[in-house]
Amino acid sequence: MKKKVIVIDDQLKFCRSYERNLLDFGFEVEFFQNPIKAMSRVIELTGKKLPPFAIICDKDFTLLKEETGECVDIDGFQVIEKIYEQTNYKNLLYLISGDLSREESRLKREHFKKISENIKIMHKSISPFEVSEIISNDKINDKMNQFDRVAENFAQQIEDEKESRKVIKDVRAEFIGVRLGADNLLVSNAGDSQVSVNPRLCSILTMLMRSNGSVVSNADLVAALASEKGKNCDDHTLEASDVILRKRISELNKLLKNNNVPFEINSRKGIGRFLAERTALNKS
Repeated sequence: MKKKVIVIDDQLKFCRSYERNLLDFGFEVEFFQNPIKAMSRVIELTGKKLPPFAIICDKDFTLLKEETGECVDIDGFQVIEKIYEQTNYKNLLYLISGDLSREESRLKREHFKKISENIKIMHKSISPFEVSEIISNDKINDKMNQFDRVAENFAQQIEDEKESRKVIKDVRAEFIGVRLGADNLLVSNAGDSQVSVNPRLCSILTMLMRSNGSVVSNADLVAALASEKGKNCDDHTLEASDVILRKRISELNKLLKNNNVPFEINSRKGIGRFLAERTALNKS
């Protein structure tokens, strides 16, 4: 029997991304954009003694009340706490995804550690592919520590660079000291170099830089290309987008190398692409 994972996120694109990657790793998936409906479903499953293996939940939601038309904010941390309190299964794996400051991250992790070791906070930079890979691992208890380390590292990075971020407006993404701005310029932290990027290459580069070295699946990249053109991701569109993807990756790598940008795009055969720091050999 396949292990079930419940995904809770108010943005459909993230739900679909998790669904694609989790299915590839052999999980059964249900996703919900409404956390209240998700809570009811988890309680229903545990009541039937069919608890999910894991719950992946965003840290905050904005829901529209149909009866009043008002927007209501819901705290994802409270959603997880309520699910934990109302189910009879304390060994479920709970993952809460979000961008937190260093202090907020520390306080939340300390709070949930008192409740259960199975509740983990993970930074948004951990891709759906990597989350799927970690929770499918036989040595999951060892792998789970990665979530704590990444959350701490990124919270620290945000604090350290808070002032310098004010200098460059509208930063789309950042990777090992290089930022991509809304003006399609790659700029080093020191400001001593900048590279203009063709706008049609920016959607791919933004996604890869935001993944911070984690693998972004081919399916997610070609889906981004398809949506960029305003098309639905049917089989024909994905096949055509895959051809375009290969061409754009090649074009991007040439641009990065020719301008001595300190990273390059690598591939994991048949799975996806990721950014890696350019080796000394490649630089020379």
